[in-house]
Amino acid sequence: VRLGEVSAIQEDASVIFRAKMDKVDDHSLYWRGIILDRFDGITWRTSEEGSILRKEDAIISGTRIFQEIYLEPYENKYLFGIDKPVFISLPNLNKSAGQTFLTNKVIDRKIRYEVISIISDILVEDEVDKGKYLQLPKKGIERIRDFVRPLSENKTKTEVINEFLRYLKYGQYKYSLKDLPVTANPLEDFLFNYKSGNCEYFASSMAVMLRIAGIPSRLVGGYLGGYYNKTGKYYLVTQKKAHVWV
Repeated sequence: VRLGEVSAIQEDASVIFRAKMDKVDDHSLYWRGIILDRFDGITWRTSEEGSILRKEDAIISGTRIFQEIYLEPYENKYLFGIDKPVFISLPNLNKSAGQTFLTNKVIDRKIRYEVISIISDILVEDEVDKGKYLQLPKKGIERIRDFVRPLSENKTKTEVINEFLRYLKYGQYKYSLKDLPVTANPLEDFLFNYKSGNCEYFASSMAVMLRIAGIPSRLVGGYLGGYYNKTGKYYLVTQKKAHVWV
């Protein structure tokens, strides 16, 4: 995910998938696709595709949700499921430690698969790779470092997280798909100059600020929301719903 690119997807009204399932609370409609953990200051990438693990299912407590997904061809390998998928009914899948699933070749035709997900606030990882989830770009975040230091001093991790969240959510920032800071230092320009951007600017700022404060974090890419068809009992999710979150 390159800063400034998600806005182009969010202006696309074409369908990416349909999910036949019971209706759930709107706040649970996060469709997980990819984990992003490497950031160079402009682009987020995943390090998990090169080290995909066949693992036992993570221990997750919560509400189990069954989905029947009809995914349109979109020239990538990642499959989508609500919140935290624990099972997908396709053969020869790779599964990452971050509860994401991918095929061994790009999806160039419409496919159907079944998903079992668990809706939960917590995804337990016994051993957090701090080297991976504290990685930061070598340049372009100097002003952010200076800004974070006084906000995070003498606070617990929970207090720091809430402080950053309040700053981004209730500060002078606004959501926009236009005139985005596509510059050499886009996050600094977003935080201190433009103060407007779309989801990847807010999520990237939060993740980088957390990492500077020593709190492991990563981004998840996928979709947020969907249109529920009561007659057909399915969600229709369009490219406009593309989203990244922390």
